Amino acid sequence: MKACGVVKASLLDIHRSINPKKPSLPKYWVPGTNKYVFYSEILDTKLSITVTEGARDLIDDAYGLDHYILQTNEADLQSDLGMKLKSKLLLALIRKSLYPNDPEKREKVCQKYQKYIQGITVSVSF
Repeated sequence: MKACGVVKASLLDIHRSINPKKPSLPKYWVPGTNKYVFYSEILDTKLSITVTEGARDLIDDAYGLDHYILQTNEADLQSDLGMKLKSKLLLALIRKSLYPNDPEKREKVCQKYQKYIQGITVSVSF
């Protein structure tokens, strides 16, 4: 045990001798985040979202925000914003409330994202 204390003391002395005026502080890791603008084809809006580089790469690999949100399961999203977006996207697809003034575009987008709503049933309660 004393050898360990000696090693610690000598390392601490070396650190202090390098920069005696600067106190040693604990170091924390924080993920690097940036704000990016993503376009949602289903909602027909641009969304400014703060994401990590890894999340941005996953969105790019999925060919867009809508595909990424819809194909990622709820446990992997780990985000309240992601869950809210997923519910809005699914409701818009099921209700076909997207592009109210352009029925041709609505059908085209609904066909494109049809695979995400195939197994979903909607229950109505009064």
